[in-house]
Amino acid sequence: VGIAKDLVVGDDILLKSDSGAIQFGADSEITLTHSADAGLLLKHANTADDKYPVLTLQTGDTDIATDDILGKIQFQAPDEATGTDAQVIGASIWAYSEGNFAADNNATSLSFQLGSSGTAAEKLRIFSDGDITSTGSRFKLGAAGSRTVISPGTGVTVTLADDASTDIAGYSGSSSAILLIYDAGGGGAVYYHTYQSTTTKIA
Repeated sequence: VGIAKDLVVGDDILLKSDSGAIQFGADSEITLTHSADAGLLLKHANTADDKYPVLTLQTGDTDIATDDILGKIQFQAPDEATGTDAQVIGASIWAYSEGNFAADNNATSLSFQLGSSGTAAEKLRIFSDGDITSTGSRFKLGAAGSRTVISPGTGVTVTLADDASTDIAGYSGSSSAILLIYDAGGGGAVYYHTYQSTTTKIA
């Protein structure tokens, strides 16, 4: 069936075959295809270099203020048979405005919310300046051989490193800085080193 104008449907649209697809654009370059027993595939069909699909969540709000939500992605198991907490949103990712949007400002944070028992709550937030806050007691970034900097408060910097001899030699910081070192080459010993002080083994 060919339709030259808009198609308005008052109920469901059923694609009843595996690999059923919807094509978008005059050249049908964007496709949304059913992947049997798995999900949906969003594809940019143009074979030229640097062609890829983009999924953009847009709000129609014309006056973005502090803590307005620009969009969210949610994860849920609504048919879980045990009910109650098992059926509420288990995880979500929210995009928050950090202030009033303006011609020179669109600062936005990403909030990662996770459920434990009941409604998912924020556990991690990444700010527009790159800062990260976590509500949990465990915090791990990077791989062996790298340094991880954590700022728990204004003027306080904690740097985690994995090699005492290398990192102490190049260490410098403010009077409030603390360096924690896990020495993988020294039997797993842990040290701390404050600004202009000696290194002390603590475990």
